[in-house]
Amino acid sequence: MTKKNDQGFWAPLFHEAVAAMSLGWDLAVPIFGGVLLGHFLDGWLGTGYVFTLGLLVLGIAIGYYNVARFIQRVEARERQLDREEDEMGEAVKVYLRKTLELSYSLRGDPALRSDVDIAYKDKRWIMR
Repeated sequence: MTKKNDQGFWAPLFHEAVAAMSLGWDLAVPIFGGVLLGHFLDGWLGTGYVFTLGLLVLGIAIGYYNVARFIQRVEARERQLDREEDEMGEAVKVYLRKTLELSYSLRGDPALRSDVDIAYKDKRWIMR
């Protein structure tokens, strides 16, 4: 493996690792900051825990918004890479989901659920 190929492998991996580590901070800092600021405001204004709880909820909402935004950026980057590969003439990635559909019939009176026998009829695979 040459040095150029080695850098091509490690640079994106390092970038993804740093981004994943910062994701925890994107969630924790708004929550901790909201609680800290709320505690300070409650002590200064003498309002009990009103600002602490309110800013805690706001911090949780901001933290999860940051996580959702991070996920959207990662997905957009992956879609962009897929488009670039497609334009270069490489194979296009296709993702299929395989689902097993089982068909059953009920024998007996459906109103009496305890006395109804379930009979297997058919199965088929569905690709989506």
